[in-house]
Amino acid sequence: MGKIIKLENKVVINGDLDFIMSKAAYKQMGSQSVMNNIASFLSSNNGLLISVREDKLNSCLIKVYLPNGIINCRINLDKDKGALMITSFTENTMDNTNIALSRGVVFYFNRVTVKVTLEEIRRLYENGSFSTHDVDRGFNQSGVIGIRKILDYFHENNISEDNDIKHEKKEPDEELKRMLDTAEHYSLLAYDLESKKIIESGKTAYFGIESVEYDRNDRTAYRFNVFEMDEKLFKAKVQVAVESRTGKIYSAEITSVIKEDDESPAVAVILLFEKQVSINEFESSGFISLSSSTVNRDVQCEAIKKLRSGEANAKYMDDVIGKNNPSGFENKDLSEVINKLQAKKYPPNASQMEAIKKGINSKDVFLVMGPPGTGKTTVILEWIKYFVFVENKRVLVSSQNNKAVDNVLARIAEEKGIDVIRIGSESKMQSDVIPYMFENKLANLRNSIDESTSDGIETLNSLIIRWGNYKNRFDDIYDLYCEYKERRKNFEVIVQKNLARVYHDIKGIVREIEEYREDLRELKEQIEIIFAKIKEYESSDTFIKVIKFLPNCFRKLSIKRKAELHSLLSKEYRRKNEKYEAKKQEFNDWCDKIFIGSYSALYELYHKCYYSSADVALMPSVIENKWKYFYDLHNIAIESVDDYEKVKSELDSNMKKAVELKNLLEKWHDNIINTQNYALNSLILENVNLVGATCIGINSQKRFASLEFDVTIIDEAGQIQIHNALVPMSVSNKLIMLGDHKQIPPQADSELMDLCDENEIETELLEKSLFEKMYEMLPESNKTMLDTQYRMPGEIADVISDWFYDGKYYSHESKRNLKSPVPSLSSKPFLIIDTSVDKTRFETKIEGGGCRNNLEADVIRKTVEFIVDTTDYDIKEIGIISAYSSQVALIKKKLKKKIGENEVKEMVATLDSFQGQERDIIIYSFTKSSKVSPRYKRIGFLKELRRLNVAMSRCKKMLILVGDMKFLRECMNQSGPNGENQYEKSEKQFSDFVTKVCEAADKGYGEFIQVDSFLKKLGGE
Repeated sequence: MGKIIKLENKVVINGDLDFIMSKAAYKQMGSQSVMNNIASFLSSNNGLLISVREDKLNSCLIKVYLPNGIINCRINLDKDKGALMITSFTENTMDNTNIALSRGVVFYFNRVTVKVTLEEIRRLYENGSFSTHDVDRGFNQSGVIGIRKILDYFHENNISEDNDIKHEKKEPDEELKRMLDTAEHYSLLAYDLESKKIIESGKTAYFGIESVEYDRNDRTAYRFNVFEMDEKLFKAKVQVAVESRTGKIYSAEITSVIKEDDESPAVAVILLFEKQVSINEFESSGFISLSSSTVNRDVQCEAIKKLRSGEANAKYMDDVIGKNNPSGFENKDLSEVINKLQAKKYPPNASQMEAIKKGINSKDVFLVMGPPGTGKTTVILEWIKYFVFVENKRVLVSSQNNKAVDNVLARIAEEKGIDVIRIGSESKMQSDVIPYMFENKLANLRNSIDESTSDGIETLNSLIIRWGNYKNRFDDIYDLYCEYKERRKNFEVIVQKNLARVYHDIKGIVREIEEYREDLRELKEQIEIIFAKIKEYESSDTFIKVIKFLPNCFRKLSIKRKAELHSLLSKEYRRKNEKYEAKKQEFNDWCDKIFIGSYSALYELYHKCYYSSADVALMPSVIENKWKYFYDLHNIAIESVDDYEKVKSELDSNMKKAVELKNLLEKWHDNIINTQNYALNSLILENVNLVGATCIGINSQKRFASLEFDVTIIDEAGQIQIHNALVPMSVSNKLIMLGDHKQIPPQADSELMDLCDENEIETELLEKSLFEKMYEMLPESNKTMLDTQYRMPGEIADVISDWFYDGKYYSHESKRNLKSPVPSLSSKPFLIIDTSVDKTRFETKIEGGGCRNNLEADVIRKTVEFIVDTTDYDIKEIGIISAYSSQVALIKKKLKKKIGENEVKEMVATLDSFQGQERDIIIYSFTKSSKVSPRYKRIGFLKELRRLNVAMSRCKKMLILVGDMKFLRECMNQSGPNGENQYEKSEKQFSDFVTKVCEAADKGYGEFIQVDSFLKKLGGE
């Protein structure tokens, strides 16, 4: 049904609205009065359906205004269908009720026009202007801010909230609420501004696609050749969209813009897509359009929402920011930590030691001011080691820029026992921290599991094959074993049947032999008696004569009788003995038949079984220490043939289990390698104790939503605006911030500041970091300054110390009286080359903004060429800086022929991109020089002295400043942003500092030289 839904003629939404409700949903809600109100509203023209708060990604809160009240709905956006699905809603008097509708209520917006007219609220848009935008099957993006502001106004002036609403959660302190509201406005307006730019920018055409190498298995990159492109919009790190042949939109990031040279227009862009995309998906020519990402806004607003409601882990916010009343410090015993630190070759200095101890003992918030070269990273490393090793805590290291995060992780990752994860885009990271990306750690874990499970599967396959062979051999052995058992049984029968009979016969023979032996014994006794009688008679006189008379007769008779008797006895003995020997031989023959025949066969069979089983017995040693279950098999010693049945049973059981284990391993392997496995994700995240991410990166991916932190450490905090800083601050209940608000401040977008002014939103925290704001607010006990620098020559540091740090920025003794690294340029570590007497010294304006200075670029070129030609100094230790990108491009062009494109790319950079870096020699080009009167503004953003602080503090051995010193020292303008007289941040203040620098050189700290004299020294003009 086509409807016009309006509210007091202030906001009009025209569109075709299709409303569908399932019977199940209607039945579920039929008893609710709310349902009747919704149905009545959707069929009338007297209400407003509008998004009032983007709650989370692809979800928003909707308020339906009815004549009799307000209904809050949660609506999820199904982008593929272009549909909005209500998943829950409540009346304003029923905040604790949640009637979930997983299906049933769907709104289809076929075509919507949003018109915003402002007759009464001129503070939002000037002169009653209006914003109109047509969106096919979707919402208007550019008008959301205006609509929301109108609704806020309506809320404040026309709607009285029901007094029955229950507010269970404590409201934040007024100061904290004000700061959170300001941060939310910044976030929403920044998104609105980005959306507006995207709408206005249109598209850029491409005419060819080429593959490029990109070492990442889940993303692809292609080179798109372009005709003409707005390089201010289509630049590195910008999100874009490309339409495929089928009309599907693919999101990508511009990783680099390719030019013939720095001054020529772009000829191509490298696009890194969010996932794997085939090159065949795209036409050979088409359009690349800027993409409006809601990630920053969603992450920022979600953090603000949680801080506002008290749901965030950071419970200190109200006390610290709202009431300026931090909780103080614990009194932990740090004697062991201090002793270890003091025993180091280079122990911390006094200010570093104080920062380390206070950071550990702080209960909620602690701030560290870290001027250039004072060792902030060293202090951070000691905090991390204490929190992880001593207190077993999880630490988040965050910053606005990737390099600051990477510097810390690269150093701490060398420590054993610290499990590091780097969250973010690979294209924005240093190469040495890429291995710590979650995706790479997950891939490594999967590879490790892949290798180990593959090895396990291969081993199991080998075992199963071997066990199969053993089983087949064992079956043969088992058959022999059964045969052996049968023969053994037969052997026992034979023994019982035959051996017993033989034994009985032998026993009878033995008995007869014993009887004969007894007869022989008796006969012997009788013979002995007879011989005794004979001797008796021989001694008698009566028989002497007879005996003598018959000697020969008796002798013959005696011998004959003896012979007959002996013959008789011998014959009987031999007969009995032969019978004994025959039975004995018969016994032996049976024994031989049994034992040499049957038993020897059994013995041979037994040994065949025994030695065949030896291979089976060795099998468990293969799997010992791999699977404990199978190790038990090793304890089965086959001591006798009877063990075969046990072994066969064990072999069958274990082979079955091995097959089951192999199948499980294969299934697990396939699941791990080929599918998304959330258990692995959890395994990695549960064990991590150090996470590195940018402010937005920490909450930009849902898979890391479960990560909870004990401590948040934010580095380079002096550059971070409030709506970005609040994100990492919100995730833990302890915060340590390090920064230096005397260096580069946050980059405030001038258009965003103008938009804030139009909406009467203060801009202080766009230009000032939350770190600086808190450093001003917090008591002295909750902040400290690292006061000793180890980077630059002390002569340079002294100038910086006096101007920026009230003389409390000291140099280590090793940085005093340093020799010049290139004495042929200057004997001093500090050289000023003044171009003010040269007629060609003036800058050249660049169309579209910016400027360049050809004379300064030439001087720098000749200086570098001189160093290269006359010394063996490493050119990687030379850095060239300018505040202007056009000047950087010009210097690169002039140096490229001499030292090569890759070296130039590392050597020359803008001031903003050089913060955090250092080189032995730094050359700085001021660039600005014109004929504009000193009374007027003439140096632009160069007047920001904190930028010059950064430039001067990058050197380790020598600083060379090139510029029109007369011009730079004579600026007189002191007008502020609104025309008021203001010395701070004025051009006059800048000139005063340049004068101080020049005076230091004149006093002998450095060397001041005119450009013509310098060029003559180089051997040039």
